[in-house]
Amino acid sequence: MRRKPTAAAAYGLSALAVALALVAGVIAGFWREAEGAKSGLETANGQLEVEKREADRLRGLADSGRIEEGRLRFVADQAREKAIGLKEIAEQAQANEAEARKDVERAREKLAMFEYGGAIRLAHQAWRDNDLVTARIILDGTDRTLRGWEWHHVHRLCHASLVTFKGHTGKVESASFSPDGRRVVTASTDTTARVWDAATGAEAAALKGHTDRVTAASFSPDGRRVVTASQDKTARVWDAATGAVVATLRGDTNWVSAASFSPDGRRIVTASSDQTARVWDAVTGAEVAALKGHTVQVTAASFSPDGRRIVTASWDRTARVWDAATGAEVVTLKGHTGQVTAASFSPDGRRVVTASEDGTARVWDAATGAEVGALKGHTDRVTAASFSPDGRRVVTASADRTARVWDAATGTEVAALKGHTGGLAAASFSPDGRRIVTASIDKIARVWDATTGAEVAALRGHTGMVTAASFSPDGRRIVTASQDKTARVWDAATGAEAAALRGHEDWVSAASFSPDGRRVVTASTDTTARIWDSAPIDHEFVPRPLAPPPRAVGR
Repeated sequence: MRRKPTAAAAYGLSALAVALALVAGVIAGFWREAEGAKSGLETANGQLEVEKREADRLRGLADSGRIEEGRLRFVADQAREKAIGLKEIAEQAQANEAEARKDVERAREKLAMFEYGGAIRLAHQAWRDNDLVTARIILDGTDRTLRGWEWHHVHRLCHASLVTFKGHTGKVESASFSPDGRRVVTASTDTTARVWDAATGAEAAALKGHTDRVTAASFSPDGRRVVTASQDKTARVWDAATGAVVATLRGDTNWVSAASFSPDGRRIVTASSDQTARVWDAVTGAEVAALKGHTVQVTAASFSPDGRRIVTASWDRTARVWDAATGAEVVTLKGHTGQVTAASFSPDGRRVVTASEDGTARVWDAATGAEVGALKGHTDRVTAASFSPDGRRVVTASADRTARVWDAATGTEVAALKGHTGGLAAASFSPDGRRIVTASIDKIARVWDATTGAEVAALRGHTGMVTAASFSPDGRRIVTASQDKTARVWDAATGAEAAALRGHEDWVSAASFSPDGRRVVTASTDTTARIWDSAPIDHEFVPRPLAPPPRAVGR
């Protein structure tokens, strides 16, 4: 059937409208979607732009960060380099500080060494001045770590005495070794004598009993007894081991100036101011004989080498020879015009030599009393006279500043020993008789050729008069005693000082060698006696090089 065109058209239009509406709706939907998409896109673009800007900002920040990082790295590198530089400076500073410390320490060591050297010199000078107390204080105050050979050298000088015998309360007049050298006997003004152990210094026995000063003390030949002489008018015999009195020798009416044993030790002879000498039995103390004949005090008395005779010297200008067994006078030796101060036998006992205040010495025949020779030449009193070991010569010492050597058989002068500027106190031969030593108040001892009279050596060093000088048993050394408070040991051949024995606080009254020559015993008015090592030591101090005082250290 045919459709109506209008309806159809309307229908078509309606359909078209619907379609268009649908299309419009779809388009509107698409538009809305497009608008939404556009809006979303715009939003996305905006967001993208924001993100882009943020990215740019972040990129800028990153670039800035990189720049800052680079700057910081640069700064860090500079800081690192600076730190390294500062470390090097610090290390250098530490090194400089360490070196400065070393310089300061070296300066301190130099100063300490300089002060130490000065102390050693002061101690040595104090020792030379005989001020041992000060010397020892200075030595003890030095740094122990610096002490070298020079400290030990001066220390040894200050402690040179092996032992000191302390116990006497008065001046020690004499000191001598026993025959075996193991003991020493001393005599003192404190009325005692004492026996000492020579090795340890311990007092072995105090010989007490005298009531006045003891003028002499000596051992018997076997060393078992001691005889003492005293101003209390007695002599005494003592047991050397125990100190017990063996015998008291009474009989003299004035002080006893000397006492000695006979060569066999069985008798004793004493000399007294009562004008007599006496012979005693050394065991019982009984008087064997009184040797009377002198008219003034007897100054010396001694046995002949065989013990059969005795010779005495007196201020009555004579010497006398006596029979030791009976006390009978054998001969009177007359001829001197002044006091006779010394008398002794020749080694063979056949002659006697005397010394006198009259300026002469004389040699006599001991059997007949005949004058063999008048030893004339001195111009002042003769202080000592003795025979040579072989008995062929005599040496004399005089206050006229000379010593002289004489032919003992003829009395002819062999040599005049001239050189001293003061009077002589002693003169004696060496053990072999080839040399002579003299001691003088001019502070010098001298060694001479006994044959020619030529001076071999001048022993210079003492600062006070030399009171005694004697040779060692082997003749190689000499010991001297002086009022300068020292004793000294010398080389007898060269005159070089081998040792200065310092330690006494007053003048040294006696000095002698031990029987083996290895030690010296000294007696002093300081109330002590001492034993010393006589072995040579360097007495002159030559210090090791010491640094000068350091300059101040600064930086």
